[in-house]
Amino acid sequence: MNNQEAFDLMVNHIIAQGKPSINKMGDCMYRGQDNAMCAVGILIPDDKYTPAMENLNPYQLVEHYGLDFGDVETGFLHEAQDRLHDTPACEPHDNFVAEVKDNAQALARKWKLKCSI
Repeated sequence: MNNQEAFDLMVNHIIAQGKPSINKMGDCMYRGQDNAMCAVGILIPDDKYTPAMENLNPYQLVEHYGLDFGDVETGFLHEAQDRLHDTPACEPHDNFVAEVKDNAQALARKWKLKCSI
């Protein structure tokens, strides 16, 4: 997987899900309520996921759990997590998808990716 493939998967997933992946207290989670997954959470295979991963950033997931995201740059994952999920999750949730779409376009420009939304 490369940055473009990861971006496409994350954006399509988050928009289809239509809501952030959060716990009951509103904290962002890789795996949240109602089987929701955040931008990076969708990239974590079910057989590799453990609740102990929560509150770790993508750099720490690679370091502590040996997750292999292929050719996806860890810096890209970190920024994608923030722009495609965590920042929009802090906004009123009725604007979540619109915020994700706006941020996806900006992220694509910065990382020179194609964005079809």
